[in-house]
Amino acid sequence: MSNGKITYGGFLSAIFIVIATIVVSSGASSKMTTVTGLFGNSRPDSLLVCIPDIRYYKTFAVKGGNVTVRIPKCLYSQASFYPSGMPNVFFISDGTSLTIDLSTIGKLKVTSNKPGSSIDQRRRAYFDWNNEQCRKAIAEAFDQ
Repeated sequence: MSNGKITYGGFLSAIFIVIATIVVSSGASSKMTTVTGLFGNSRPDSLLVCIPDIRYYKTFAVKGGNVTVRIPKCLYSQASFYPSGMPNVFFISDGTSLTIDLSTIGKLKVTSNKPGSSIDQRRRAYFDWNNEQCRKAIAEAFDQ
């Protein structure tokens, strides 16, 4: 029985479906995602990229302060970017070109060459907005 209220999980599911529909219809049709990792002075020896739902696990050698790899597009699974000795980064391999910037310690930045059609970028924007709403609600609760 429903009380007429939308649950948090139902709301997130609806948002994801809308975003996925927009992206699929917007022409982000590449079957591969190009991911560039920028490491600055940290320079890991290797990079492991995983997309568990399609059993994709591949290690790449890193030469210099960055690496560019092409990986399969997979809209329904979170991919992992594991540079050796550095923080792991999770993203959606959405067919756009993504740049993962780990060159400044403590300032992770993930960008897309097509931010308007990138599921990863829209997901990150939603989580930033949601975190801000939660922060405001907590601040209001403690101000009273």
